[in-house]
Amino acid sequence: MKNLHIVSSACVLVVSSFVHAQVEVTPEAYALWSEYYQIENNDLEKANEILQKLSLKTPQDSKVWKTWAYLELRKKNNSQALTYIDRALTLNPEDEELLLQKAYLLNAAQRDPEALEIFKRLQHSSNPETVEKAQQAVKNLSGAERSSPKTSFSDIYFSPSFEGRYDTAILPLKLRYGRYWGEENRGQVYGFANVNRDTRSTGGARPEIIDQNAAILGVGANYRPWEWPIYLYLEVGGSYDLIDLNRDKFRESINFGLAGYQEWYWHNTETTHTPKQNQNQYFAELYGNAASYSREDYNVIGDLRLRTGWNMNRDHFGNVQAYLKLHTINDSNNEFYNNLAELGPGVAWQPENFPIKLRVEQMYGKYINGAPVSGKRTFDNTRVELTYYWSF
Repeated sequence: MKNLHIVSSACVLVVSSFVHAQVEVTPEAYALWSEYYQIENNDLEKANEILQKLSLKTPQDSKVWKTWAYLELRKKNNSQALTYIDRALTLNPEDEELLLQKAYLLNAAQRDPEALEIFKRLQHSSNPETVEKAQQAVKNLSGAERSSPKTSFSDIYFSPSFEGRYDTAILPLKLRYGRYWGEENRGQVYGFANVNRDTRSTGGARPEIIDQNAAILGVGANYRPWEWPIYLYLEVGGSYDLIDLNRDKFRESINFGLAGYQEWYWHNTETTHTPKQNQNQYFAELYGNAASYSREDYNVIGDLRLRTGWNMNRDHFGNVQAYLKLHTINDSNNEFYNNLAELGPGVAWQPENFPIKLRVEQMYGKYINGAPVSGKRTFDNTRVELTYYWSF
């Protein structure tokens, strides 16, 4: 990641003298601005207090938020400056000076894809100076991406959950290490270790199974042949049953199929694939997987999941989501437990700068093909899940 130059406060404090556009300045607000200009260079805390008063009296004045953003830059508080820039851009989205400053701050925060998107947009500015800066930034960021492509990867996925429907905890863990291959790193080859265990399944003469309850070691490969985030994959290895299933505990494990995942966030007319800081946005996430599993006698199982609702992002608190979830499973062997649909509400929280997400969901479902021994085809499930994913 290449850090670009952040515009210094000395160059931008001319904003203090620009005129309000289409915002009426009351005598009280005028007096506060006069006081601000007198002390802005000598007493930053007092200047901050004045801008806070102005934000309450004239919240629709973009000058307040723009001036406040540059004051935070002088205090070396880039995160808060970015918050105020976003507020000013909400009121005046065509302010190219602020857009340029926002892009520099995003770059400094190692959010280069977002920064690059803004720089590319500013290449079409009518201001030659802005165009020159944007073109140089695009060149620098694009060059940095091309000059140091990532060749290897490691990741950890751990997602323990409590399933009220079964009164059990499920503990899946997967570790991978491998290398990228193909154009734009579209493919991966890797070794993996995978463990799935639950706290209720029992073996013996009449085993009762909820989760896979196996340890698997093997190698895998995947490839994304399209622009969409859909991957073809194959994993081959050996597995060991962690409970007695009345068979040889050691057996082959071969899985192959396709999987995809994508998130969308909408704000006004803008669509992104990551949440915007300090914004409330409508969101949707879609996951799908269809694969054949040798451990299930090459049964083909399809899994589709949609979550959609509201996403709320706040500095120092993280990301909160309230949503409706739709989940379906179907298989080729017509096993009742692999043919169901469920629907229900959920909430999720991801702390700022931590690779974990906590979910609580209340699902109501129905078996589509057959039923358990009890004959009851409907069910409900309270689900609590903590997901940890770290890629390095």
